[in-house]
Amino acid sequence: MDKALTEIFAFIDECNEYVQKNKIWEVDCKDREKKLYEDLAKLNKEKVNMKALERTVEEISRRPLEVDKETVGFVASQKINILMQRLYHDPRDLNTLKSVEALLRVLSPLSLNLDLWKAQNAYFAISTEFLSKPRRNEKEKEVGELPPPWLELFKSLGDYLQVKSQ
Repeated sequence: MDKALTEIFAFIDECNEYVQKNKIWEVDCKDREKKLYEDLAKLNKEKVNMKALERTVEEISRRPLEVDKETVGFVASQKINILMQRLYHDPRDLNTLKSVEALLRVLSPLSLNLDLWKAQNAYFAISTEFLSKPRRNEKEKEVGELPPPWLELFKSLGDYLQVKSQ
């Protein structure tokens, strides 16, 4: 399964490079909607280019374009759920926490109908299993408190997911 995901993410990386190379924000309005969908379809890549995605969302907000919110919401939901599962397995991973929080923040202006129950369950599990227990490392020594940036991002993520942490 890891190999399949790696291949999918590699393909999406190539797609993201295409968007950056072709500068979709400079394309005539005639082709703009097509380019926007191509950019939004790249949500499944390993590392989402948040700047490009943010420009795309801003472009959608500024232009009278109809967006297939069902399809975009489906793809976004998949990516969010993947990131939340990754965070569940390694709650201290600040980069994954930043990625999922940024993705939800950037996509929020689109008012997508996201299927987030898996992400919400993962968030709740992290808050009950990880935050409520003493944090330990592999050698079972107590690990210090979580840094304030992690706690702030985790709370913000909970706000986007509409789940309160324990």
